[in-house]
Amino acid sequence: TDHATEISETLCPRKNLPKNSPPKTEVSAPIPLVRDSNSPDDSQIEEEKIAVAVSCLDDCDNDEEKRNYLRFLISPPAQEDEEVLTKIKEAWVFHISYENGFSLKQEESNPYLAVGTRMLFQLLREKMRLHEIIETYKPPDPLDVVSVIAKHYNRDLKSVTVILVVDGMQQLMENKDDGLKALEVLNDCLAGRSIEECNVDTLMNDLRYNLTKKYRDAIFGSVEEARPIARAILTRRLLNRYKPIPKTDKTPDEFVGGGLIRFEQVENSPKGYLTAPYIWLWIFVEMSQQLGDPILRDWEFADYGEQRALLNPVTSLQAKSWQSFEKLVASFRCIKSAVIEEDEPTSISEVHAGARLNGDIQFKNHNLQLEVAKHHTDTRSKTLTAREWNVVCYNSTVDVRKFKHCIINAPASPYGDFFLSLDQPDTESPNEIHQYKLRKKVVSKKEYQEEREKSASENDFFILFTTANCNIEIPKKSGIVDRNAFTDYFGPFAGRAYRSAMANSSIYNNKVKNIHTVSLGQTCNMNQSKER
Repeated sequence: TDHATEISETLCPRKNLPKNSPPKTEVSAPIPLVRDSNSPDDSQIEEEKIAVAVSCLDDCDNDEEKRNYLRFLISPPAQEDEEVLTKIKEAWVFHISYENGFSLKQEESNPYLAVGTRMLFQLLREKMRLHEIIETYKPPDPLDVVSVIAKHYNRDLKSVTVILVVDGMQQLMENKDDGLKALEVLNDCLAGRSIEECNVDTLMNDLRYNLTKKYRDAIFGSVEEARPIARAILTRRLLNRYKPIPKTDKTPDEFVGGGLIRFEQVENSPKGYLTAPYIWLWIFVEMSQQLGDPILRDWEFADYGEQRALLNPVTSLQAKSWQSFEKLVASFRCIKSAVIEEDEPTSISEVHAGARLNGDIQFKNHNLQLEVAKHHTDTRSKTLTAREWNVVCYNSTVDVRKFKHCIINAPASPYGDFFLSLDQPDTESPNEIHQYKLRKKVVSKKEYQEEREKSASENDFFILFTTANCNIEIPKKSGIVDRNAFTDYFGPFAGRAYRSAMANSSIYNNKVKNIHTVSLGQTCNMNQSKER
């Protein structure tokens, strides 16, 4: 029966599967789960335990036997629900294989899309061989193949039940332990080392190097994709899993196929976010530098020794834990400016994705450098309307209105803790101001408003970072990142943000265990010493 799209005549070689026009080529229909005329009654199926039936799928001699076992597994629970039973009876079954001549071919780089190719082969098996389909069509997404059939039958894709049976998935693995490779790499790096006594930065550098060698091809087909992937991860860009990620020609599923990046789906929609562990982001950055694109060049990824020190009750007292959190948040803002192209339009909602925001500001992105002010600096844009705004910092004097720097204010400043000027041509450029409150006590609406008024002008965008919960209604052009938002906001850096903020809870609880081991900077940062 004619029921797909113009698979043969409208497709040019290596083109995507079309989705709209009616078919002209006869193709085979999807296989129903059970053919009423040939299927045995329930009495003909031996009543075995489901576990036995599952194991028997591997022992079935033909596709029909496998469908019968699938019916045995699925039908009994469905008998109690007529709607579910109807869906099961009308289900389309795609039975594909990576065995018996259908193994992954050399030109098939993505096993996920190879599933779509074999689904297409099932539809065209009377007309074409598998190698002809691979030569003729771009590898289709499996959902696109289902869409082809749904359009012919005028079915809403959401109402279609599809069962996909995949044989020989073990053929995709180089060996039976392929899934344990990352752990094997870690084990090799730990060989002959004591985890308590070794230099943890050296260990993690070795682990990164060895993981890169083993997984290089799985991470990217080309390293040019490092920047857009890093941007998607760090800015929590909402993506459609079936559409190419901006500035790439690949969908999220094509990147996720390697198993190193994850797609975090939003409920039952096709939209979601890319996530990746910290060490993989480190690898992405290192790979990008090989093409002269040193994104995040100034970020010290090998900071594991510092992170371990923050967990030590003695060394964390000696470290400036509050300043560490300020530096991490400020540096994270610089990182986001680095993964967005220079002079590219962006917004507060992009660079602060994951924060709870009220309002937005559009501006031109610049790759920022971090500086520290020598003196207390008023962070409100309305207090200085000149075209130049020079701030004396430890490394140099910075003109903030050139939009190339973000600045951590001097300790105990009565203004904002961190600030930069946003590039809005032909306007009085507003500032972006951060305030950090390291505490457990809930932030009240009154406290929030007071922090905003002393730090920001009406046209500035103010964001409060706090380790407490904060469920208040926030003013316009304002935002908040509280403890519940750390994972969404910081992504791969969430653990570091949390450890930096919580390294010495006794400090921000106003309890100093040993005054002789506490730094002057930490003492000044206690709640009694500075109104926060």
